[in-house]
Amino acid sequence: MGKGKIGRNDPCWCGSGKKYKKCHRDRENENPVEPWDAAKSMRDKFSKKICSAPKSLHDECAKKIVKAHTVPKSSSLKAIAVDGHVLGIKLGLESLQKHNGKIRPERIGVNNASTFTGFCQKHDDQLFSCLEKEAFTKSEEQCFKLAFRSFAREYYTKSALVDMYEVNAGLDKGKPAYRQAEIQEQAFFTNIGAEAGLRDNIYQKERFDKGIERNDYSDIRAVVIEYANPFPVQVSGSVNPDFAFDNTKLQDLSDLEVVPDLLSFTSFYDGHKSYIVLSWLEHCHNTCTTLVKSLMSKSKEDISTYLAQYIFSNFENYFLSPAWWDGLSSDDKENIVEISHDNVNMFVEPHGNSISNKILNALLPEPDKIEYVNWQS
Repeated sequence: MGKGKIGRNDPCWCGSGKKYKKCHRDRENENPVEPWDAAKSMRDKFSKKICSAPKSLHDECAKKIVKAHTVPKSSSLKAIAVDGHVLGIKLGLESLQKHNGKIRPERIGVNNASTFTGFCQKHDDQLFSCLEKEAFTKSEEQCFKLAFRSFAREYYTKSALVDMYEVNAGLDKGKPAYRQAEIQEQAFFTNIGAEAGLRDNIYQKERFDKGIERNDYSDIRAVVIEYANPFPVQVSGSVNPDFAFDNTKLQDLSDLEVVPDLLSFTSFYDGHKSYIVLSWLEHCHNTCTTLVKSLMSKSKEDISTYLAQYIFSNFENYFLSPAWWDGLSSDDKENIVEISHDNVNMFVEPHGNSISNKILNALLPEPDKIEYVNWQS
């Protein structure tokens, strides 16, 4: 992508659809975007207020959009917190600059951890009451709602990433021509991925919405891993699994013509026991069961380590016990940083190395029980 000889009224070379004189003409002489302005724009895009309930329920929405916790505050986050704080990832220019381009866990208050403005007050309470107000019995509805809540945040994030295109494309102001071309190219390809991800999530959301509208949760499949005490890593997220725990390739995520299968991954503490729940809808069954079976081929004492590595490899919405983190070796801390960095680094070729090899030596509890919901291992 570069600039040749171009007329004032010709379409701009960057593909914006604007005339050159209204877009990139004299762009190198414009004031550069200040880092704090870019950071504010990012915060604004990732804090828009929507309700992710099915559209058919939107006429019932409350006016107030709440800060919904995808990882429960009162039980899960407080169970691993120290002085009201957990450790988590802050995605943003300030954090990347502070840590020399790497992602490192930072202190986050439990009131602000794992929140997003993705549900109105009524639907946040109504849709997830089976999780917040009832004992966890591994029911179809509870596993379905865990998957949907994780997915809703992913859907929200992908939508925000699409909205970020204009912001990213404007970062070339005040830059020389060659940097303008590089920045536009990066923004272009980032947006292609974001738009494909949003398209895929719209497809998946239609299926989640049907189950909610019909009050029929039989489409859910899950594996529930149970622990006697709080697991030191709490997470809520959805991912398109591309590699199994034996490094088998599950899906080619570079094929944008195909809607990839989706896995939701949640860990939480209910006040009595801790659970890690991997859940998916029936149409994603083959991919997700292959992943789970490769996990179960590991020795029982190593399963938790591989689960933790999977979290760090695939999600940014995770939270750590500060006490657990402080007890890690410096090697384990650096390995977690490297694994997490690979997760968001678009210049790293996708691989399954960080989930197929035992990397961490951290102390983690062994599972007490493993159960399957709506399928047999």
